Amino acid sequence: MNQIPEEHDRGAFSDATKHQLRRAGWNPTRSVSTTHVIRSLEAEGFTVFPVVREFLQHFGNLIFKERHGFFHTEITFHFDAQDAADGIFRERVEDYAELLHVPLCPIGRASHATLMMDPNGAIYGGFDDGLLLWGHTPIEAIENLVQARPVQTIHDERSPL
Repeated sequence: MNQIPEEHDRGAFSDATKHQLRRAGWNPTRSVSTTHVIRSLEAEGFTVFPVVREFLQHFGNLIFKERHGFFHTEITFHFDAQDAADGIFRERVEDYAELLHVPLCPIGRASHATLMMDPNGAIYGGFDDGLLLWGHTPIEAIENLVQARPVQTIHDERSPL
């Protein structure tokens, strides 16, 4: 299942999101090598799904630092899968996967949350016992992250997993 539109179809992003993506170094034909990070993720015990490979080729290592709202709160997130994997125990990712009944692979970080993708392209963010759904597709998740939109809570951090 191809969750990331082809170059000619990347118009799925809003103009505001495209602007922020370009500021972070993205362009519609961007393609980066993922060999090293995929080997590293697999060595750490993560399954790298085809949609994760494709996502990291197009968006891997992009870093976003944005100011939103009246108080100009800085929102920082990135798609550095190696940093994400280094910042979370594999067992914690397995806890989230068990809760969702679907395997997950780290793809980045949003503030303190580890961003993870499932085999269908949905992107989740986990921090401690909290779990959020950032988007059902990579496009939706990137829009929500860049625009600092509210997202769905899957599991409240006040309740243990």
